[in-house]
Amino acid sequence: MSFVHMPEKDFFEVEKRSGDPFIAIIHNLMSRIEHLAKAEYDIESLSNIVNRDYGTQKYEQALFNYTEHLRKYNDALIINEDARTKDALDYLKAFFDQVRQAGFDETEQKLTACFDAEHHHLDQLSQHGQHNPKLEQLKYILDEEYRNNEETRTIMFVRTRALADALKNWIEETDTLKFLKPGVLIGRARKSNQTGSGMTLTSKKGVLESFKTSDQSKILIATSVADEGIDIPRCNLVLMYEYVGNVVKMVQVRGRGRAEGSMCFLISDRKERIEKERLNMLREKIVERAIANLQLSNKSMQAKIDTFQREDKRVRDHVNAIPERPRTDGNFELLCAKCKTSACFSNDLTVAMVSQHIVLDRTIFNRSIQRPHKDPRRIGPFEKKMKLYCKKCDIDWGIVSTYMNTVDLPVIKIERFVVQNCKTMKQTYFRKWKDVTFAMREFDVADLQSF
Repeated sequence: MSFVHMPEKDFFEVEKRSGDPFIAIIHNLMSRIEHLAKAEYDIESLSNIVNRDYGTQKYEQALFNYTEHLRKYNDALIINEDARTKDALDYLKAFFDQVRQAGFDETEQKLTACFDAEHHHLDQLSQHGQHNPKLEQLKYILDEEYRNNEETRTIMFVRTRALADALKNWIEETDTLKFLKPGVLIGRARKSNQTGSGMTLTSKKGVLESFKTSDQSKILIATSVADEGIDIPRCNLVLMYEYVGNVVKMVQVRGRGRAEGSMCFLISDRKERIEKERLNMLREKIVERAIANLQLSNKSMQAKIDTFQREDKRVRDHVNAIPERPRTDGNFELLCAKCKTSACFSNDLTVAMVSQHIVLDRTIFNRSIQRPHKDPRRIGPFEKKMKLYCKKCDIDWGIVSTYMNTVDLPVIKIERFVVQNCKTMKQTYFRKWKDVTFAMREFDVADLQSF
């Protein structure tokens, strides 16, 4: 069995940039373009969008009727969030240069005019704007890692192609980092992608080969295309730059760091992303244990099965040894445990599937109220539909379910009631159905005819 080293993982939570005027200007431009689109095209779906989620990849997916301009502004917001304002503006400039060289019809002229009106202001912000705390943290990590080990090989995962290019430019323009000579590994470009281009299979192989064998490039910036299928034994640092996914993706990404003593760092200014990654780590451990169990030898597996069977028999023997409480045939009244409202009588209770206690008296609905169940689902032949509450005090009595094609069957929980002997008026509280002292008959389909 081969062993692949999995790197240690750590988290760096950084502060967000506060009060960034670049974001406000881009938001305003996007809003103006949306209004232009509504005025020019009969797009009913535009008015139905309430949560616009500027600055997220979800924005692109939701606004499928919008133009390339909105997508580019949204890309610029992502770049500005994770890189420099300068990089975001350069991305927009490149896009509008291509727009002017293309058809440049009346609509394009209107949209370009919106950008031109804010260009000078945006340019000022890009030259004198705030520093990005995420970049400062990234610079610190890279400086420290390469100071401690000049032979470090790094893969940095990012969310978008445009961001990969922006971070490459930032590294090349940062004096203490430009010796890293970053390479970029991205997927193929979409046909609609006007700025930038994707990578052919040949160019991908070239970048990877250079990173593996050359002492020139010391860092590879990659999108999700590098999640799997890349084997780089010399890589000892994996950076996840605002990059998270499910547990499978996490295992794949961490597996890129194959060298002994390798590390994996998540850099983010969003607590929810860090918490998601912590949860992924817990799930990863569960998966590892499950795989280890599956890989047990037949002898070890049989030994575990024997142990489980012996323990199961011990528990069953213990339960069977407990004498069953004597149960009487007298009638008992079930009163609400909180307000003592009468709910039903023991004569109306039947037992289905050992543990489901059904009240075959429809008048219970006069003394209760129903609300939608938060987790409606089917458990065997029972289907949970509604929750059942006391009409007077609102305490939870149980559920309303469907069973054997019969709807609205009240199924109650004994711990929500006090049991009163109809003859002696003595009241008793039971936590579990197995502890009750009155007899209940087994459920019979014939009972449904009178229900």
